Amino acid sequence: MEILTVSQASKYCKVSSKTIINWIDGGYIKAYKTVGGHRRIKKEDLDQFLKEKGMPLPRRSKSRGKEKDTCRG
Repeated sequence: MEILTVSQASKYCKVSSKTIINWIDGGYIKAYKTVGGHRRIKKEDLDQFLKEKGMPLPRRSKSRGKEKDTCRG
């Protein structure tokens, strides 16, 4: 199970961090808060949200030996 921060989720979806927070606060994406108050999102919950909304799922591609998330429609 992969857990994402708001920043990681925003890069994954190519949207702003504020958009991710709005989706969480609106009840569209499940998330929990750490003891320090930081939001965490399960990647599978984010992928499910993207599928339900008909948004393209990011796919992993290799770049310079590292895996990188890219959105492809």
